[in-house]
Amino acid sequence: MVKRLEEAILKAESLSERDQETLAGIIEAELSDDSRWRARFDETPAVLAKIVERAKSHYRQGSCREL
Repeated sequence: MVKRLEEAILKAESLSERDQETLAGIIEAELSDDSRWRARFDETPAVLAKIVERAKSHYRQGSCREL
């Protein structure tokens, strides 16, 4: 565990039980949210590759116009 996290945990131990529960909920929510974002970004390259291929196909077909 990194020193900064150890220090934060030491500070959290001095909080009331209620505040510790609240903090634990916040940390769990952040970690869960981070996992969801990471999963979404893992899917992104495949999605982007499909979009690029579709754009190239439209360009080759001459169905694109300048903005």
